[in-house]
Amino acid sequence: MNLRQESQAGVDIVCLEGRLDASSADQFQNGVMARFGKSGGPVLLDLSALSYLSSAGIRAILIIAREMQDQKRGFAMCSPQRNVSEVMSVSGVDSIVTVHSSRDAAVQALG
Repeated sequence: MNLRQESQAGVDIVCLEGRLDASSADQFQNGVMARFGKSGGPVLLDLSALSYLSSAGIRAILIIAREMQDQKRGFAMCSPQRNVSEVMSVSGVDSIVTVHSSRDAAVQALG
């Protein structure tokens, strides 16, 4: 899995590419928390290039979401591929973390 950081209208965007599974979840969680864990504005996970999401990846996302909530910072996800969206729906993640259909909609909601 690859992580890329971008910024748009004051929103920090983490672009995920590849698979978020047991072999990459800790790296993902630690990378996001190291970059954004202490202070700053809202954080958006762009899932448009994420091809697979496992339960370990879901756990990492929820840990990050809880930390962002504790810091009273905005946090959302956007643009999941269909298979990733289905996993989030079945697991209930999309009822805990807001998922937007597009990056622009997410940035507007978080900004």
